[in-house]
Amino acid sequence: MNGVASPALALTGAAQWPPLHFTQVLDDDLGPATVVLDQHHAAFRVLSGWMAVDRGAATVTLHAPRPAQASDIAHPLLWPAAAVFARWRGAETVHAGAFRLPGQDGAWAVLGASGNGKSSLLASLALAGCEVLVDDLVIVEGNSCNAGPRCIDLKLDAAAALGIDAQTTLVRASERRRMALAPCAGSAELCGFIHLGWSASITVTLSRPSENLSTLAHHRRVLGIGANARHIFELAGLPMVRFGRPRSWEAMGESRDVLVGSLGRFLE
Repeated sequence: MNGVASPALALTGAAQWPPLHFTQVLDDDLGPATVVLDQHHAAFRVLSGWMAVDRGAATVTLHAPRPAQASDIAHPLLWPAAAVFARWRGAETVHAGAFRLPGQDGAWAVLGASGNGKSSLLASLALAGCEVLVDDLVIVEGNSCNAGPRCIDLKLDAAAALGIDAQTTLVRASERRRMALAPCAGSAELCGFIHLGWSASITVTLSRPSENLSTLAHHRRVLGIGANARHIFELAGLPMVRFGRPRSWEAMGESRDVLVGSLGRFLE
């Protein structure tokens, strides 16, 4: 991403990705009242202002009354623009994170609605030795998912419960604690999906392909550009694990370990 120098964007093997040019314009323009999206342009509001995205020029322009912090540009400001460009390229975009188990090449995407503990689970997995590829947006091209910013932004109580306050930095107007991730490869083969939920006990079960389709549809991003139905059906054919666990910080470590120990059997 030209014009954005940040360790949060440190990936290897991603030289083939098309470059995007990011600029900021300081003004008080509020931008469009609703999302503008077609095959060549997009415009939408973000927390600090609004963004104009131009496909042909490969540009992302942030309009805001004040300069954005570099940490905020890397995440979360760039992900909506990245999602739009990915859909223009024909890739699928899913509100999810992704990680790889130690010693394995393939990645699992983690689906979860806001409040379902996706980021805290990914942080816990990282602390247990898994490689987290991305926290908030999974871009799937063919059978591979792309990595994203090298950080996980946690709510303050999540960072405290994980005992990593000292290893994080305050970001996003001091509302999140950022856990840094090491550089990683730009993409990995997608093994399957993990769909998060809360339950009285720890459960790890395989869902039916018919359920997979509706779950993926619910978590897709950038709906206004259409969809490649064949690609979505292929993704729905991958294993999707339903992972239920108690809504308790005390159960985090045990539930994570049960999940990690269970995933291998779904690839046999």
